Amino acid sequence: MAFAALYYITEKFADISKETIIILIIIAYLISAGVILKVTSQNYQVGQINLAKDSGWHPTARQEVWFLSSLLVDSEKNQYYFSQTYDPGIGSILTLVSLDGKKKYKEFFPQSEGLAITKNQFNFNQLVSGYFDSQQVFSQSIFSYQLLANFFDGYLRLSLDQKDKSEILTLTTSGRVPLPNNQAIYYYALPDLKTTGQILFKNEKVSLVSGQSWLEHYWSDSKINYQGWSGLDLVLTDGTKMTVFVFDYGQDKAILYGTKFKNGISQRFTQAKIKAINFWESPVTKNRYLSELELNNQELNFSLKLKAGQPDQEIIGQAAWEGPLSVSGEIDGQKVSGWASFREASY
Repeated sequence: MAFAALYYITEKFADISKETIIILIIIAYLISAGVILKVTSQNYQVGQINLAKDSGWHPTARQEVWFLSSLLVDSEKNQYYFSQTYDPGIGSILTLVSLDGKKKYKEFFPQSEGLAITKNQFNFNQLVSGYFDSQQVFSQSIFSYQLLANFFDGYLRLSLDQKDKSEILTLTTSGRVPLPNNQAIYYYALPDLKTTGQILFKNEKVSLVSGQSWLEHYWSDSKINYQGWSGLDLVLTDGTKMTVFVFDYGQDKAILYGTKFKNGISQRFTQAKIKAINFWESPVTKNRYLSELELNNQELNFSLKLKAGQPDQEIIGQAAWEGPLSVSGEIDGQKVSGWASFREASY
């Protein structure tokens, strides 16, 4: 087919130079031989996941979610946590939180309908019609993204770029995560997106922000029938990135998948001790959520404490909690600290 197209071009544009024809023939040969595509595929292949195609939407998927979390700081050392969850079934939910209490934000009303406003955050659906396929959110490449959210009294703009293309995190070697009843999800994460941008609110100057973001993407060809779930992504000062997913099937039956990633090496685990220290109860829904916990694994020699600075982070209408946690503890006998993004269904 490639050579047929070249024949058409050379017939259609008779004045094309011989040098150009030779170059086109070489390119056509490399494509037909799979050389060019093979190199691209190898660069983005992790087990059964090929980012060259799997970073996009899967039309046949029964469930699919992209989740982005960012820890940001401005020139005045104010800290912010930003997240976006996109599920084609419900649209987008965005959250912005001031972490240190230096700035008290009132409720912001984005340019969208279907608002669900809480005390410390704004949430809304249908900001974008398709992930990375709109004027607000789009992809420059597999490892580089732009995000723009407009509000009635301001905007948020972020640029995200992962320099190390080899830093791709998966929950299993193949990328496929088996679950009961012959079900499974596919999961990968880009845990080290360098982030810069701007936050502007009415009657305030533009705040230039920078920091780090984590982007994860998972999908399934079937509707997963678990009763609840929790997702935890950690970024630590020693360079460790870690993700933990717990799928709750009721009757004290839960399945855990985790990966500890550092210096290009993944250490995967399916057991860990998660100890609840404190809960927060929503005054609106009366749902209870973990607000402080301990995470331990003797085999991989880590012991970590995680705590929500602002526990009032319930997503109204979703029976879920989403927000940042501070992290402290030890890995291999060395003290570490950092931050984590935590999502959980209500208890």
